[in-house]
Amino acid sequence: MKPILKAVHLSKNFGGLQALKAIDLEVYPQKIVGIIGPNGAGKTTLFNCLTGLYEPSGGQLYFQDQPIVPELSQHIYKSIRIASFVFGLISFFWIGFVLFYTYPQTVFKLELCLFVTFIFALRILVIKYLNHYEAWAWSLYFMFLFIDTYFTIRLFLVPIHVHALLIYIWILSFIICHGYVLTILISFETRKCFGFKMGVDRISKMGISRTFQNIRLFQNLSVIDNVKIGAHICMNSGFFSTMLRLDSHVQEEKNWEQTTLSYLRDVGLENQAFHLASSLSYGSQRLLEIARALASKPKLLLLDEPAAGMNPKESSNLISLIRKIRDSGLTIILIEHDMKVMMKLADYIYVLDHGVLIAEGSTDAIRENPKVIEAYLGPKI
Repeated sequence: MKPILKAVHLSKNFGGLQALKAIDLEVYPQKIVGIIGPNGAGKTTLFNCLTGLYEPSGGQLYFQDQPIVPELSQHIYKSIRIASFVFGLISFFWIGFVLFYTYPQTVFKLELCLFVTFIFALRILVIKYLNHYEAWAWSLYFMFLFIDTYFTIRLFLVPIHVHALLIYIWILSFIICHGYVLTILISFETRKCFGFKMGVDRISKMGISRTFQNIRLFQNLSVIDNVKIGAHICMNSGFFSTMLRLDSHVQEEKNWEQTTLSYLRDVGLENQAFHLASSLSYGSQRLLEIARALASKPKLLLLDEPAAGMNPKESSNLISLIRKIRDSGLTIILIEHDMKVMMKLADYIYVLDHGVLIAEGSTDAIRENPKVIEAYLGPKI
């Protein structure tokens, strides 16, 4: 059986802080996989990488054998960083060059400085987002390449004078630096990376949905409207049919209202469907988040501490609900600090500590693992 989700050497850095370090993880269909660890272990960061809220700093992610992040070799990764750095140098010297030749001849000195500052800011954005493999940054680079080429050609029309050497140095630097950057950015492996970035919406449409550690509901909307929002990616009505209230849109709205009521019935909130989300208890808001996640019809459901704030009876009902969801055909990844809930639910458990995967295995193996005990209780004195 192939895993539905696979992470290979997944890493995430925040500046000098490495939140995840080469995590290897496999999740098989119709299983409940637990992620545990002390506070600050990187569990929610892992969820954010899986769902596209964070862009991994390294490694690969696959969902149903489809890559979620670009498959980059270290060689290409370093080449792109060098290319963006070289373009940064070109942009920096471009400011001085333009001001040196244009500033004395214009009466609009303030306007010129503002324009140059604006163009330089755009170049800085290109430098930054080249490293994020954004297609628009890749395209914008070619616009600047065209502008710099035009500017350099114009330099040939300048009469030879005392600053001729500076012109020749600029032309030679332009050819070398831009030629190097262009060679990297038009290579086949590099072009495969740009435009690849998969946003949160695309990942959700692939079949990955989640809840959050801190409840994120639309508090001023009704319970049923919150669930409908989760279902919007499954709806077929376009902009014009929605604005014009065509019959197809009205009928789809009615159908989805019945569907969302069924999700609320599953989590026990059907009788509160038209109450404000803010009027629900904390435990009920957790259930509403699960209903909203289910409304997007996922294949993989990520639950981030769903039992937080629940009393023992609510936790028991939650265990039954999660098992019911799994039995319906969904795969579940669960973060939970309540070990009673985790041990009753999980088929397989991964343990993180300071961003490092320190153990994995069945519930019995994890319960007796000395590294896990040390991570939670501290080393023996």
